[in-house]
Amino acid sequence: RMERYSKAFHTLVSVLKESCWEITVTLLFAIVLFIFSSTMIYYLECGDYPCEYEDFDSIPKSMWWSVAVLTTVGYGDVVPHTTQGKAFAGVISFIGFAVFSIPVGILASGFVKVI
Repeated sequence: RMERYSKAFHTLVSVLKESCWEITVTLLFAIVLFIFSSTMIYYLECGDYPCEYEDFDSIPKSMWWSVAVLTTVGYGDVVPHTTQGKAFAGVISFIGFAVFSIPVGILASGFVKVI
């Protein structure tokens, strides 16, 4: 409805419609990365042993860490303690930055095509 009254909104809707598939694929990749990183940090920090770090004593608790790292917020309230966990966290933070910057390029190229 707002599209009728604003040329800028019409342009935005056109870009989103045109790049819907690419944005969806990127979102699905981000979800898979989120689940993978949460599971991996759980196993790297706790493994098969009783977990001594309560921040990572379950995969759902590890998901908070994954959200903070993948979105590059990095609150610091949940951090890995083992060497393997710290190395994995570094790799995932770079990958998270790359994955969440992909939609910017997709939308920018969509605006170039539409305008």
